[in-house]
Amino acid sequence: MLDDVRGTSLDLAESSWRDVVASGCRFGALSAAGGTLNRVRVSGGKIDFVNLRGAELTDVRFEGCRLGELDLGLAQVRQVSLVDCQVDSLTVSGATLDELDLSRSTLHAVEGIADLSGALISPVQLTELAPALAEHLRIRVTQA
Repeated sequence: MLDDVRGTSLDLAESSWRDVVASGCRFGALSAAGGTLNRVRVSGGKIDFVNLRGAELTDVRFEGCRLGELDLGLAQVRQVSLVDCQVDSLTVSGATLDELDLSRSTLHAVEGIADLSGALISPVQLTELAPALAEHLRIRVTQA
């Protein structure tokens, strides 16, 4: 268990995390790129940049977190949820999503909108993402 840990940068690239709970932590950057996270819980705290690019995540939960950038590009994501989180920028480009629950968090920007298949979003989030989805699908929207 990690409780109230502070740091500017934590590099855990290609590491394995199993049955880990992190609570109230504050990092400038946290990188577990290419790593494996299984049954991990992150609650509270703030992380400016979370790099999980190319990682394998199974049964991971972020709860009550403030995340600046969350990079899940090229990741394998299974049963991952963000609950009551604020996410400034989410990247899912090239990711494989199987039950990524974003529905109970606030997303300010999403990169890789084409790769959101397998995500669960709320009706409000759908409305907010509509312009990006329309652009991706090359749908023109006009005032009637």
